[in-house]
Amino acid sequence: MPELVVVIAVLALLCFCWCGIPRLLRREVLIPEQIPAKEIVRRVVDECHPAPAIPFTPERAHREMQLLIDCDTDQCARKREAFWTVVDAGHGTPRGGSVAGRGR
Repeated sequence: MPELVVVIAVLALLCFCWCGIPRLLRREVLIPEQIPAKEIVRRVVDECHPAPAIPFTPERAHREMQLLIDCDTDQCARKREAFWTVVDAGHGTPRGGSVAGRGR
């Protein structure tokens, strides 16, 4: 009888190693507020959103700023254009209060 318990335990361990471990390794675990590594690489390598083909109106630029809240103006051409359209319209001021570093 003890041999049967050992055999069942060994089979259960083998089954877990064969099926369970690979499944755990493939699963992408996210902690709340954590960004997946693929998204970080995409943000660093690629430009988030391309610049608009035609200039934004101040109203549209404000809306784009809201939509692209998670984007950085250094990496996202679309948010950068929206930001400077809002500044040019007099509705915002860049940090430091200077428009010298536009970077367009």
